[in-house]
Amino acid sequence: MKDLHQFMEAGLAQDEQGRGRRRRRVLIFLMAFLIFLTLASFLGDRGLPRLYRLYKTRADLEAEIVRLKGVTSALEQEVASLERDPERIERIAREELGLVRPGEVVYQFGRRGPLRQPLSGRRD
Repeated sequence: MKDLHQFMEAGLAQDEQGRGRRRRRVLIFLMAFLIFLTLASFLGDRGLPRLYRLYKTRADLEAEIVRLKGVTSALEQEVASLERDPERIERIAREELGLVRPGEVVYQFGRRGPLRQPLSGRRD
């Protein structure tokens, strides 16, 4: 009976050593896996720096969308204003495009400077 008791105690001691080794292996594996995940998250193509850049790009694009919506709204108001005011359209056509009505005579006085430089280089 004494031999059986010693045999069982020896078996239990070996089991505890085996469990300790197994626990240590699992712990080492988990630590290695966590280190790998940490490195991959900082150094990989889909890592945290890229994610930060994507969030910044998204924020910039959303701000640009808001700005462009404002521009679009202002242009829509301008179009509506032009559709209601034919005199304004005529004024723009005359001032910016130089258009005249049929039969009108245009007189131009006193230009502020020569349109072209003389070929000789001197001004008359």
